[in-house]
Amino acid sequence: MDSTHHRNSRLAALVRFTKPLVVALAVVSLIKLFALEAYRIPSGSMEGTLLPGDFVLVNKLVFGLRTPKQVPLVGWELPSFPAIGGRPVRRGDVVVFEFSKDPAQSALRKGSKLVKRVVGIPGDTVEVSGSHVKVNGSELRLGLSSVGGAPPEGRGVSTQHGWAGPVAVPRKGQVVSLAGDRLEDWVEIIEAEGHTVALNGDGAVLIDGELRQSYRLAHDYYYVLGDNLNNSFDSRSWGFVSDRDLIGEVLMVYWSWHQGSGAEMLSAFSNIRWGRIGSLVR
Repeated sequence: MDSTHHRNSRLAALVRFTKPLVVALAVVSLIKLFALEAYRIPSGSMEGTLLPGDFVLVNKLVFGLRTPKQVPLVGWELPSFPAIGGRPVRRGDVVVFEFSKDPAQSALRKGSKLVKRVVGIPGDTVEVSGSHVKVNGSELRLGLSSVGGAPPEGRGVSTQHGWAGPVAVPRKGQVVSLAGDRLEDWVEIIEAEGHTVALNGDGAVLIDGELRQSYRLAHDYYYVLGDNLNNSFDSRSWGFVSDRDLIGEVLMVYWSWHQGSGAEMLSAFSNIRWGRIGSLVR
């Protein structure tokens, strides 16, 4: 009897100890999944606003609550859809999104998380020429600069597909023609929206096996640039970001340091960028 009572007491103590930890872990997981998440800035593509070694907090609720794309911890894919609406994406927003493309000649992997600035919203016409960005014919600033010098090999701007513009940013509900010299670009977008696209022997377009001359877009799209225009792999190279790939808006820098070569504690301490900690991102 004493032995059983002792085991029960130990079990009750273990439950009392672990229950708060489990609850805390669940709360933190839910916050990370739906509300706030931390990211590290690895490159200089947003230099002028964000530096390599900055750690930022991202508001995942600002554009609306979405169901998760993956089962936490397991990684199984899930169909993601909007659950609660948020505010519209605005020009100038610094956003985090999932890179869903698979471009040639790039070390960037599909599924990578990128940070860029939105310069074109659905319906805009964007044109980029050197350090000049025009939206709907007017010059746009929004913190864009060219502070990084020449882009590294394989990371520069490619205008092979005409993404530097002028290019119109697609919007949800827009009906696009499947004839013309931009068919390849529309095919990529249509396939990303969950359809199969093929050409028959006459060169006509088949969507899900049905002959089509036009297609109605199911999502909004955005044109994004890095603030450091000379060293950014962005919409000029690979096109638009879909609304379903947006993760959230960058809020603030909560930690920042310049990772030097020294391993000593004093060296690590001196590399902290104290002046950047707590700064809001605009």
